[in-house]
Amino acid sequence: MKKKTWPKDRVKRPGAAWKRLFLVLTALFLSLAGAEAWLRAVHPMGALLLTSDRYQVAENPKIGYELKPLATDANSDGLRNRERTVDKPPSVFRILALGDSVTYGLGVERDKAWAGKLESLLNLDGPAGVTYEVLNLGVPGYGIGQIVERFKKKGLKYHPDLVIYGYWLNDIGPGFDAIELGLLETRKNRDIFSSRPWARWLARQATRLQITRRVLLLARRFGAARKDSRLENAGTPRLLDLMGPEILGAWRVFSGEYARTGFHATRSLDPLFRHYAELPTFVPWNARMRELAGQCQDLGLPCVLLLTPVFLDAAPGGYPLQALNDFILQVAEINGMQSLDETGPLLEAGSRAVRPGDRIHPSEAGHAIIARDLARDLRNSGLLEPPATPSTPGG
Repeated sequence: MKKKTWPKDRVKRPGAAWKRLFLVLTALFLSLAGAEAWLRAVHPMGALLLTSDRYQVAENPKIGYELKPLATDANSDGLRNRERTVDKPPSVFRILALGDSVTYGLGVERDKAWAGKLESLLNLDGPAGVTYEVLNLGVPGYGIGQIVERFKKKGLKYHPDLVIYGYWLNDIGPGFDAIELGLLETRKNRDIFSSRPWARWLARQATRLQITRRVLLLARRFGAARKDSRLENAGTPRLLDLMGPEILGAWRVFSGEYARTGFHATRSLDPLFRHYAELPTFVPWNARMRELAGQCQDLGLPCVLLLTPVFLDAAPGGYPLQALNDFILQVAEINGMQSLDETGPLLEAGSRAVRPGDRIHPSEAGHAIIARDLARDLRNSGLLEPPATPSTPGG
């Protein structure tokens, strides 16, 4: 039997495959490193890392996660407050502060967030015999669905007299182009937050990479698009059922103007407009707004929408997101909410009102401005008058 021989140029040399693999991996690494450097320089995306030392899994799956009781500066019920009794004394006027990281007061001390400052201001020169309590239900990274669920399951048991929703523009839903992204380790029937130090370290490193954040974001977008794509083809009768004629009319005007002009938004700001102009994101958002307003109306609770801005440099045409602000305030009014837009006062205060290197979260001075204006407007509007009969939790 003749022995098979290989041509000299096809003789397999030891280590050749490893060298090729090394070159491929090196090229891949350099490409990813270049992409990471470009993303950090041109369009960085912030992230919120959820760890078991600060957060816990919520019993309500619609909430997902919540502040861990007694962790950091949370009280025993997972609110960013000192201890409060669930039963409200007759002399107490109780206000619920709802929202995300802005209401929570990311980057400032607990009592320096607008909820804590508002409580101090109201008690400073309030009527004799009345004590004001402002309960901070804010949680970093929450969208409107989580905020409303937290209000129903955690807030109503405190028998509030007034609700203030600290609204930021990405509350329309989690994870669109920006700002707060949570990395959860989902494990069936187990704590989704790993307690192993090495796993927490790996998760922290992963969320520091701009590429990883965008992969997670795209996965969440894809899931949301598949779930809600049926709304794109819904007819007018169905949309009327979902939104009502007044909301539908306002949305058609807003989305039509966006389609024609884009409101002259820059590339980085366009997603904020787009998610209010698209049905798959707008319809569920409005449903949650209507749910919150309706729950408050059923209990006789005034509900105030507090709007804070994206901190941008002064532009010749004014605040570039004002059209979006106006639309959100219009929807809030149609749904029966009162509102306070803090965009002007905070932007007029300039850099002192925002945390250094941040475009979202007010500084201590910014929270003080919000609390000052809230206290003034609440007094002038008569919303601080105790109701004739105490409210009771619903659901």
